[in-house]
Amino acid sequence: MKKHHGKIALTAGSALIVGFGAGILITLPFATTKISPQYDEGFQAGFEDARLKLAQANILPPEQEELTSISGIIISIRDNVLQIQANPTVLNPLEPPAPVDRTILISPTTALSRLIQKSPEAFSKEQTAWIAAFSKRKPGEAPPLPPSPAAEQTITIADIKTGDRITATADQNIKMLQKFEAKTITISQK
Repeated sequence: MKKHHGKIALTAGSALIVGFGAGILITLPFATTKISPQYDEGFQAGFEDARLKLAQANILPPEQEELTSISGIIISIRDNVLQIQANPTVLNPLEPPAPVDRTILISPTTALSRLIQKSPEAFSKEQTAWIAAFSKRKPGEAPPLPPSPAAEQTITIADIKTGDRITATADQNIKMLQKFEAKTITISQK
């Protein structure tokens, strides 16, 4: 019986080695062959055609053309430069992807702050005042903004740590930029 199991194992092992070798020999010519320019042009044309048809069908959400703020987690800090791993900014799978790793430059004019939670009493007082202002507004008048449960506290660059979750804003479109100067940086609560 043991001889029979040994033969099965030897046969299975041999078949595996032969199959692996045959697979390499069959795919080797394809791995070293360059894709022809005609194929690449045809692929791009077909991809663009599919993208246009999907856009016309309104299946995918419209992309935001301009982006002036980005959120992410700080992965390193050096001098006045932050490296962050950003949240995705391009949600449409047919659009070119935006960089995930971003470099944020902190200038002397960059406003730095941290969000801190307001006390329940302070937040409740603000909500009561907001409800009163909301109920007193005139028809056609814009409603007042509701209170935020957090307040911003001014900080320095020394208060920023690796692992902090931030939101950075800029004076330019940063949707596809890998590196930009921040106008504001706000650290979220952990």
